[in-house]
Amino acid sequence: MKRTLFGVIASILPKSTEELRKALAKSNGATSLEIRMDLLPRSDLDDGFIGVVASEKRPVILAMDPHAPANGWTAAALQERWEFWQRLPRELRRLIDNRTSEVYVDWGHELAVFTTQKHLDQLFPWEKIGIDFHDFDKTPDEKRLGSQLFAMQLSRAQAFIKIVTKALKEADLQVIERLLSGKKDPRPHFVFAMGEAGKRSRMECLTWGSAATYGYVPGFGPTAPGQLSIVELLENSSVIMGLRR
Repeated sequence: MKRTLFGVIASILPKSTEELRKALAKSNGATSLEIRMDLLPRSDLDDGFIGVVASEKRPVILAMDPHAPANGWTAAALQERWEFWQRLPRELRRLIDNRTSEVYVDWGHELAVFTTQKHLDQLFPWEKIGIDFHDFDKTPDEKRLGSQLFAMQLSRAQAFIKIVTKALKEADLQVIERLLSGKKDPRPHFVFAMGEAGKRSRMECLTWGSAATYGYVPGFGPTAPGQLSIVELLENSSVIMGLRR
């Protein structure tokens, strides 16, 4: 299967389709896009929104807030998350389903596991589903993070595997970098750290073997702690080198 080039992903958290259009107009240079759908009213998921996504020439990842609810990822919370994707407009689902399009969905690993255990429809082809793990408080130790990666590599999701942690110290970046060393799984892996201490990983992760790094569109603000702008990333020598790999 042909692998998508994700590279520098412009992450956008729009409140309306019109705001999305404005952000896209300032996202030049980004290799691909993440559209966070957390703040979009359901009424905005109409022909206008679908048209914007369908007309985009770059890969597009549709995502939701990766934070767990206050009471954690309970079965009820995961069911609600699954129902959000299940209720997407038919034409948008068809666009994602289309194996020739480069429109993907980003699911938490826990949601992919939940749908399998509950025998729910995974809704989209596995080739269009990427899975993620986030730790917004810390970077787990190397053994635990390695176990998390191994569990995710057992998933049938094919689009990508994403692991993002919060770096509290420089040593955490070494844990992140080693996670990618010797990788044999052919799927794209997105691996870097958040927070002030994680900024270096956002610039260097492509040279470590990560298939993507995320930046925000100037004027529209970060969508995660420690996120740099796409301009800062695209002008960084490590990012430029990583994109050439």
